[in-house]
Amino acid sequence: MNNNPQNYQDQELRAALSQIPDDPGGLLRNKFLRDYQNEQQQGGN
Repeated sequence: MNNNPQNYQDQELRAALSQIPDDPGGLLRNKFLRDYQNEQQQGGN
């Protein structure tokens, strides 16, 4: 096995990323909601 620091960092990064939910639709939905709320606050112009 290769236990160099880069390999360890890669494993740590993969572990951290695996905890983030994979929901691109949710991200887009949140963006549209934020944009809509910003428009409402600005008077819809």
